[in-house]
Amino acid sequence: MLQNELEMAERHVLEGEHHVARQREIVAELARDGHNTSKAASLLRTFEDLQAIHVADRDRLRKELAAPGLWKKVDIYDGKPWTEMDVRDLTAAIVSGDTIEEAASHICRSGTVDDVRRKAEELGLVK
Repeated sequence: MLQNELEMAERHVLEGEHHVARQREIVAELARDGHNTSKAASLLRTFEDLQAIHVADRDRLRKELAAPGLWKKVDIYDGKPWTEMDVRDLTAAIVSGDTIEEAASHICRSGTVDDVRRKAEELGLVK
């Protein structure tokens, strides 16, 4: 399973590189042609921020695979308060047939699967 996550992370990094490169081209073309670049540059910054997240995730997975058992899985929303969107996404994942572990991964809470399980039980999504 961890290997599959790494493969997906590697794909995200490659796709992100293409998105960032293309957006840089777009900003340069707009600037060269005398157009306003503020929105395109803002989108470029967003792509660059996302790319940094993808790279960090990939690097973490590489380390975890190199030394199994030494790394505790931590995700960006682990331990954070539940939002309405989290509840909707959890509900959608469970209703579509995902396991608790898969749902936890989808909602970026893969390090706190037990918390996700408790929330799903509280919502009556699982028994």
